[in-house]
Amino acid sequence: MGHRLARILDRISKSNDNQQMTKEDFHSIDLDQRYDRLFLNEYIRIHHIPHVTISNTNSILFPLSPCCPCSHSN
Repeated sequence: MGHRLARILDRISKSNDNQQMTKEDFHSIDLDQRYDRLFLNEYIRIHHIPHVTISNTNSILFPLSPCCPCSHSN
């Protein structure tokens, strides 16, 4: 997966028209667009990959941590 991920991110970062990682990009490397976003954000940050964003077409309020329900009611 690492080599495929690096190729996709390199292609996206060098793109002149669309620098977003799409649902198809996620699926091509066997990642989930919803639950693997934090992993990808950290990967992009650690490897200093410029100009890449991760699109989220499913919802406006995206949960940052899928394992932690955000029901902090008092």
